[in-house]
Amino acid sequence: MTLQKRMNLFTTGLKTLGKYGYLLAIILLTAGGVTALVTGRWPTASLLLLGFGAMILGAWLLTKVSINNPALARRSTQAGTNALLTTATILILLGVINFLAFRYPFSLDLTENQQFTLSSQSQALVKSLEQPVKIWIFDREPSSKDKALLKNYQRYSSQVSFEFVDPDQKPSLVKKFNVKAQGDVFVEYGDKKQLVQTLISFNQRQPLSEIKLTNTIAKIRQERTFQAYLLQGHGEAPLNTSKEGLSEAIDSLRNQGFEVNPLTLAEQGAIPPNSDLLVIAGPKRKLLAAEVKLLQAYSAQGGNLLLMVGPDVEPGLEALLEPWGVKLDERIVVDLSGAGQLLGLGPAAPVITRYGEHPITQEFQNGISIFPLSRPIATNPVEGVQATTLLEASENMLAQRQLTDQFEYNPKTDLRGPFDLGVALERTPPKSAPSPASTLSPSSSPTSSPSPTAVASKPARLVVIGNALFATNEWFNEQLNGDVFLNSVQWLAKRETQPLAIRPKEPTNRRIILTPFQASLLGWLAWVIMPLLGLGLAIGAWWRRQ
Repeated sequence: MTLQKRMNLFTTGLKTLGKYGYLLAIILLTAGGVTALVTGRWPTASLLLLGFGAMILGAWLLTKVSINNPALARRSTQAGTNALLTTATILILLGVINFLAFRYPFSLDLTENQQFTLSSQSQALVKSLEQPVKIWIFDREPSSKDKALLKNYQRYSSQVSFEFVDPDQKPSLVKKFNVKAQGDVFVEYGDKKQLVQTLISFNQRQPLSEIKLTNTIAKIRQERTFQAYLLQGHGEAPLNTSKEGLSEAIDSLRNQGFEVNPLTLAEQGAIPPNSDLLVIAGPKRKLLAAEVKLLQAYSAQGGNLLLMVGPDVEPGLEALLEPWGVKLDERIVVDLSGAGQLLGLGPAAPVITRYGEHPITQEFQNGISIFPLSRPIATNPVEGVQATTLLEASENMLAQRQLTDQFEYNPKTDLRGPFDLGVALERTPPKSAPSPASTLSPSSSPTSSPSPTAVASKPARLVVIGNALFATNEWFNEQLNGDVFLNSVQWLAKRETQPLAIRPKEPTNRRIILTPFQASLLGWLAWVIMPLLGLGLAIGAWWRRQ
């Protein structure tokens, strides 16, 4: 299109705007003003209407002056006016966009693991808040990363607020929250106050943890504390910080609002009546017959159990598991898929990627969990008991009676996958079920144990996993191992209203490890070969032009 045609179109547009532009401007200005008067405030819609109306009115006035003034009808003047109007329009649009961005902030996380976005569990928890939650950070030098994390919480709920406090400037707040150290972070919910973490320890600063903050908010909202007991006295995993211990699992449970205590039935003689669940983690010796009867009565009266037991162990729980239709297979699981070798593990450490449709595993998808030294779990149908697979071995896994170097499948003695490594069971007894033959009381003892013929009279839950090592300190933080344990406990305690959470993901390690030769070659390419190649191409192009 020639310049003359463009100028003709521009002149025609100016004439049209000169005739009717004021009508559109009046409509927009009136709509914006009426909206502001009716609402009693200046919403974004009103400001936009007024802004566009003023812009069109200004363009109309400029057009009238241009048409009525021959000096402004020159080509040079019209070109300058066109450039001026275009510049003004762009500036106004940029101003509107910046205003909207400030009024309604929006962020887009493009990292692979959504590193700067709250986990779906944190989002769900924050959105469900019905009362204000305030986060107090007692820190002289606030961290920008901590501020960004807290603002992420605020994006999902107006109930969340936070404040950074200089402990030296506000001693009254320090006393109110009983602050012990610089960097203490507290959550306040109603009249409750809970310590989240200490950001500064041993002169080292740690970032504010989303998992700790979310767990604390969930914990402080609870109306009561859930009680979890860990059975001891039969060689179970200790509760200490050794690699065979359960301290990591216990700390995680306490962060989620559980009170965790050891239980030795031979000493106490009874299961506490306030128990929400009982964990049996890796017994190495048989339980006493009287202890098994106590567990039977506990289960019959609605008690929930988490049983984790590896191969080569006979805990003597057949009488407890038989009413549930569960049997512990004696064979050892071998993974022949080669997945363990990629992780530096042997074939006796099955890598599980298949999970059942259950609240415990509903968020796992195709994630990885590792269960070194495992045994299959067999289930038979039982009326009133619903069994659901949690952990499923693949077709590339075998269960053998003895480990050998060949790992060849013997159909007479071996079991080929798929089979279960973990199951969740829920029992709903018939409404006409009789009362149990005996009850628990603080005075119960192994010598005066309940009758083994106790009839199930209340709903109960049971999770059986053919492995005990996955929850120990050595393996708890590997992939989804910790989530299998924590989600099982949450489900057994009947805390479905509490999100069964996947912990926030760590950044993916994308570092490239180069050999000395590769590093040297990369240096030559960057500093010598590529510059010389570019210089040669430039000289060649110059030579051809000459």
